[in-house]
Parts: sequence; C-alpha cells; structure tokens
Amino acid sequence: MNNLILLKPTKEHETAALEYLEEHLSIGEQDLHGASLLEKMNTYSDWLEHLEQQSHKDTLNLDWVVSGTRFAIDKRTNRIIGIIDIRYELNAF
Repeated sequence: MNNLILLKPTKEHETAALEYLEEHLSIGEQDLHGASLLEKMNTYSDWLEHLEQQSHKDTLNLDWVVSGTRFAIDKRTNRIIGIIDIRYELNAF
C-alpha cells in the first residue's frame, strides 16, 4: 500500500499525462472524471493554467469551488494511474 504517491501536475509530467489521457481516449472514454477537464483542453499547458485558476477563489470558473488536482503515481513504475481532484469546499452543484 505504500506504492502510491500524489503529486501536483507540473510541466515535467506532460508526456506521462498525455499518455494517460490517450490510454483512456483509445478505449472510447470521452470524459475523465476527476481530471479537471484535461480531455477538453487544447494543450497540456492550457490545462496547467486551468488548474492554477481553479486553486484560487478569485479566478475560479463560475459555480466551481476551490480545488487541487493531483496525479496518483505508482512509485514502482512511475506511471500515472489516476487523477484526483480534491475540492476544498462544496456548493449546491
């Protein structure tokens, strides 16, 4: 159970993140739940900017709450095995 780490996405994760995304898209998944719209962004850099905006109350999308997104990484393989969006508040949505 000690083989999982959570890391904030950075530019250094780009290749692994895009491989993770492609793995899901290649089997027909259209939405990556918990990935904070990764599959909707034009570029990985756009997604990183989106994550930064989502982490501050004054730059949030309307009706969203402050959140932090983390990659779940298997330490044994150094592969992304999931994406987790942690919401620090809740709303009616």
